[in-house]
Amino acid sequence: EQLKLLQQKTEVLDKKIQNLNQISEENKQMLKGAESGTPAQGGGDGSDPKQEAADNSEAQTLTAAQLS
Repeated sequence: EQLKLLQQKTEVLDKKIQNLNQISEENKQMLKGAESGTPAQGGGDGSDPKQEAADNSEAQTLTAAQLS
């Protein structure tokens, strides 16, 4: 039974790590877009990544809270 619990917890942690890696990759892509001047091309394009960034940071906070 303890082995089953350990396997379940390991699977959950693996999913959380994958989630964090995905969020990290999305943040890197947004930074690359910001550095290349993509947000300056249009007002709508400039505001959307900021909203996504806020969503991602909230997800990171929740995930970090779940990990601890």
